[in-house]
Amino acid sequence: MASPDQERRVTPGNSATGVTTASVVCQYRVVSRKTQSLLEAFERLPVEEKRIFAEEALRRLAREEMDRADIEDARAALAEPGESISLEQLKKELGLPSC
Repeated sequence: MASPDQERRVTPGNSATGVTTASVVCQYRVVSRKTQSLLEAFERLPVEEKRIFAEEALRRLAREEMDRADIEDARAALAEPGESISLEQLKKELGLPSC
């Protein structure tokens, strides 16, 4: 448990989470410096390595988008009315082999 001196208080200068404008600006500067360093390193890469990096980044983004779509579909399926059955029961009903 935090001591009274360490507890965060809700005041006009900070939110209930204790995030102040100064802490956000400080975090932004750290991220900006890291981003700048990464950009500088990327600029020094040969063109072929940049191409490989870009292709991998696009593959990763495509996978993430497919994962988001799958999660959305799964949530929609769970929200459907009716009884749920197991995969084994579904395979049996469809005459598919069990693995």
